[in-house]
Amino acid sequence: MSTVSKIGEYKTNLVYSLKHSDLGPLGRKLVELKPGEQAQLLGHWYSYHQTYKLLFAFRQTFWFTYREGIKLIESDNGWGCMIRTVQMVFAEILKRHLRLGQEEKDRCEIIGYFSEKREGAFSLTSVCREGAISHRWTSSLEIFSVFKKIMDKYPQRFGFQLEIYSLGVVY
Repeated sequence: MSTVSKIGEYKTNLVYSLKHSDLGPLGRKLVELKPGEQAQLLGHWYSYHQTYKLLFAFRQTFWFTYREGIKLIESDNGWGCMIRTVQMVFAEILKRHLRLGQEEKDRCEIIGYFSEKREGAFSLTSVCREGAISHRWTSSLEIFSVFKKIMDKYPQRFGFQLEIYSLGVVY
């Protein structure tokens, strides 16, 4: 099954990898480095001579978009941006912790955690229900606290714990 049909099956507007998106002029501009320039993505620096590696890394990054047509919520337009941001960060954490590769099955495993149709542990609906936070802007600390609460329900599922300190630092 193709990734695009997987995304449709999961009933989310999640774009799990930019390699399946037409980046167009904007995407090319995002990774266009001039001689002597550098760019940083997810803690790694890329030089002009590593533009291809930067583009590859950029295309492997999880990207969650606005959600529409979800039962009980309708849309997260105007209030769900922080939830989506934390979901993207957490997807990257899962990818690194679970040491998942570039294989489609690995990426689909991560998508499942955020799936609305499959009631993923970290889906928008689950996060809103667990934290009682729909239709209002929420801080990243509050969202990560909800993620911790969800993870604490399934201690064996992920193989690690999420720790959050008062300054909002996540370990």
